[in-house]
Amino acid sequence: MDMLINLRYLDLKVSALKEIPARLLPKLVHLQHLSFDVKNKKVRLKAEEMEPLKKLECFKGRFEDINEFNKFISSMQQSELIMLPIDIQELNIVECHYLRSFVDDDNSSFKNAIDLRICRIWFCEGIEYVVSLPSFASPSSHPFQSLEVLDLQFLPKLSVLIIKYEGICLATTSTLAPSATFSHFKKISIRRCSSMKTLLPHWLLPYLQNLEEISVLYCDELVEIVGAATSEVEEKGSDALIKFH
Repeated sequence: MDMLINLRYLDLKVSALKEIPARLLPKLVHLQHLSFDVKNKKVRLKAEEMEPLKKLECFKGRFEDINEFNKFISSMQQSELIMLPIDIQELNIVECHYLRSFVDDDNSSFKNAIDLRICRIWFCEGIEYVVSLPSFASPSSHPFQSLEVLDLQFLPKLSVLIIKYEGICLATTSTLAPSATFSHFKKISIRRCSSMKTLLPHWLLPYLQNLEEISVLYCDELVEIVGAATSEVEEKGSDALIKFH
């Protein structure tokens, strides 16, 4: 074991792996990269195993549950407020059925990820929407301000991307969202989201000038890629439609 103390890179993406030897990971304090096969449900980590890895820069794997994940993030940030690391650039959320949304006014866990570039949400049965409008109140701390790729797959309850407190927001005035919030979007991919009928609200179009690709597969209820304008403000904003590159 002493020979592995200085190990910096450990890739264990092996589907046949059944367990990690007890007290192995806490001793590898110089690890910068650690990865497991995320499809292997037999290997689930606890926060106490990961907390000593203060130099870790890249991690791919499973925690036993959301509580263990939160404990780990809290220990990294040395704070009682549980958030994702501020410099995280790629996030995959898979089979988290308790989630109702990615970001809303009550969900502080994801708001700190302001440098997020790629977000994938797959196989989450509880997701009803991605983001709520009130959460845009502070544009300097919103995860969508740097987001380039949004990939949504197998979300049976997902009906819209954006809502407001009063109800589903398929179209509303553009002043409710800061211009920088969606300005880096390059690709939106939707697959097997059987409850979605309209992909993009009309008011969002002026903010999507960098959008290059929209991919929609097997969304049987989808009838509109872009919703209709419902106000004069939105009609005037129609001149700034998406210019695909």
